[in-house]
Amino acid sequence: MKLRLPDNLAHSVGEREPTISLKGDHTVLFADVPEFDGFGDELVCRLSGSAHWHLSRVLNGGVGWSVQFQGFRPAQESMKPECKEYQNSTWSILILSQHAPYRLYAIVGDPDIDTGIEFKRDRKTK
Repeated sequence: MKLRLPDNLAHSVGEREPTISLKGDHTVLFADVPEFDGFGDELVCRLSGSAHWHLSRVLNGGVGWSVQFQGFRPAQESMKPECKEYQNSTWSILILSQHAPYRLYAIVGDPDIDTGIEFKRDRKTK
């Protein structure tokens, strides 16, 4: 994981090891994946649970391909209200590069500022 965040947010995110595990059956497992307010100023919740994913080859805002997530099911029943919106929504993460090694990039705040979290493939998993 590579963080492109202000120091205070990078410290908060770095307290845990967020992971996104895409499975071949088009399910995804999230563990401690941070979500921020709309401005990217504050960490509002961490997603842990599962969802469905699919590849979107439509250029996402002219930026590139993305992975779209929907049908989020939290790992725990008690979840912060700010995280509950993900249960009934669809959201996406950009794919950096159109060839291996692929990396996922979650934009945080204003996309023109280039702040976000880059997820890399864990070499320990296949």
